[in-house]
Amino acid sequence: MKVLVVIAHPKLTNGSRVNKSLISAIKDHVSTIRNLYELYPNGVFDIKKEQSLLLEHDVLVFQFPIFWYSAPYLLKKYFEDILTPGFAYGGDEKDFKLKDKIFQIVVSLGARRDSYYPLTIPQPDDESKNYIEKRLVDLFGNSLSDALFFDYEQLSSYTKMKYQHPFVVFGAPEINLPWRITDSELNSIKSNYIELINTFHNV
Repeated sequence: MKVLVVIAHPKLTNGSRVNKSLISAIKDHVSTIRNLYELYPNGVFDIKKEQSLLLEHDVLVFQFPIFWYSAPYLLKKYFEDILTPGFAYGGDEKDFKLKDKIFQIVVSLGARRDSYYPLTIPQPDDESKNYIEKRLVDLFGNSLSDALFFDYEQLSSYTKMKYQHPFVVFGAPEINLPWRITDSELNSIKSNYIELINTFHNV
């Protein structure tokens, strides 16, 4: 299967440790890599080109960091500009041109894992951990990542693509904080990413 990776990171070459390493790890295992911030620094897409690439590939991987609980601006604009009516969705079956393609997101988050998978509900006198509001825990259980990635699952469903479980990297802050993943942990994550990509080739 042909694998397309669309990466959206505004500081990929000079400020990203994790995403830069991940892209380097899988570059020889995928068909095409599109670096949105390098290709379109002014935010004006070649819509026909990008749509053509989506059509040419079987697996669509979108790799990006989470900034303030959302994707970088350029990726959101990419979805708005590229996934147009009559191409990605519409009133007729022929309008769903991405139907049955595999949709995979690969996401890095600066916070540690327990910021998104709390083990307990916050107590007023305990500020030692990052907790999720009880209201959100009630809605989404013990995984805020389900809420963070809900938009992408819906996007995939609406365009009739096959949504895959997100590949999530925790502990990837821009600066060196105590919970930042180690080089050894990063190497293990890179191996897991390669393994994920290779499973698509075996489908």
